[in-house]
Amino acid sequence: MKITNWFKGRASSIRSRRSSVGASTVLPEPTPTPDVQVPIPFPEEKIQRYCKGGYHPTILGDLFQKRYKVVRKLGYGPNSTVWLALDEKIDRHVALKIFTATNSDGIGESRRLETLKYIRDSDSKSPGRGGNLNLFAIFAHPGPHGIHSCLVMEPMHQNLLEFTARTENRIIPLVIVKEMTRQLLSGLDYLHRSCDITHTDIQARNILVSVSVEDFEYFIRKFLEMNPPRYYGDEYGDLPGYAVASEKLPIPLLPRPNLFKFKFAGLGMSQYVDKTLPEMIQAPFFRAPEVIIGAPWGHSADIWNFGCIIFELLQGRVMFWGKENKEKGITPEEDHLGQMIQCFGTFPLELIGQGKYSYKYFDCFGDLIHVKNLAMHPFPLEKSLSRWNPSLSKTDVVGFTRLVRSMMRLDPNERRTAQLLLRDPWLNIQEEIG
Repeated sequence: MKITNWFKGRASSIRSRRSSVGASTVLPEPTPTPDVQVPIPFPEEKIQRYCKGGYHPTILGDLFQKRYKVVRKLGYGPNSTVWLALDEKIDRHVALKIFTATNSDGIGESRRLETLKYIRDSDSKSPGRGGNLNLFAIFAHPGPHGIHSCLVMEPMHQNLLEFTARTENRIIPLVIVKEMTRQLLSGLDYLHRSCDITHTDIQARNILVSVSVEDFEYFIRKFLEMNPPRYYGDEYGDLPGYAVASEKLPIPLLPRPNLFKFKFAGLGMSQYVDKTLPEMIQAPFFRAPEVIIGAPWGHSADIWNFGCIIFELLQGRVMFWGKENKEKGITPEEDHLGQMIQCFGTFPLELIGQGKYSYKYFDCFGDLIHVKNLAMHPFPLEKSLSRWNPSLSKTDVVGFTRLVRSMMRLDPNERRTAQLLLRDPWLNIQEEIG
């Protein structure tokens, strides 16, 4: 599959289009009292949460720390908004994440900021540091709704979920999956060995995609010039000045896969392994077996998690999907464990013995209580991968599934580390670009 045509529609790198707000349009000032008492049609963050403890009313043109000038909205979440800003001190663009006031206070927030700083400063010379989102600065900003924690980071284009949505059948070409795997394993190796930290939440939303072009700054400036920001007040009526449309930086077509950059985000929820750890981590589809049964977990849980992700990228669908069957008494967790056994064999008795919740799923012989006859219905990874991605050669199917199996052994102690996985022969075979 050619790199130049794997995106649907062959979207050009920068698209010029008309906007309802011209480049010189002056956005209206925020209302004296940002709190909104009645529902207002606004397709992004809730306007009603622009109140005490909520979002900071950010206006295009606002200046933070006397250096970060807001020029565009990139996105939002339940606890933050993200903006593109020009760092006037160095004349380069950065991403500015502004948390709600409620999420900027307390022990949890202090711990998150401490973790981010530690990851940033642990080993500046390690190549794996580049596999995690670069954090430039942290500061607190006072606003009408409280004190807001702000993070200054490198700008990225999209997350992996949005990236795969542009592809046919949500399948990414093998050559790009290999490049992504190498970069992110290097990032995991940095977290695990240099920082002794487990990510705990590797999923598509927490993997960001950008490009490694010589003049990324020129690309940003050209995009801003051709695509002025859009104000929702023109579409939905009289809205305050912070009602700005989100638009992420587009990804240009690239001639070589190594020009893509993949980085881990969501690092604020990472865990030091030498401290008290939460029992339940990871998104349900990607949860490691030891986490489901309540057994001790460590860095190897990330390895399992990442194995699920890369398999999904080549198959176009999630690897495991626990389903509930109330008639048979099967919970989603037990069904999930059953699918693991179909793929990877018998559950280790020693691991079952360590699980706080093993009694919910396993009998005294180490068999699942409600899910039966698993040995009669094995689920070979090779068969599944070849079915959903017939473009893969037999050599690649065998090499890739061997790599995944080494990442997803049911016994956490038998999984290969990120450092060892980076040496995998198949992973280091350079693909030809047709």
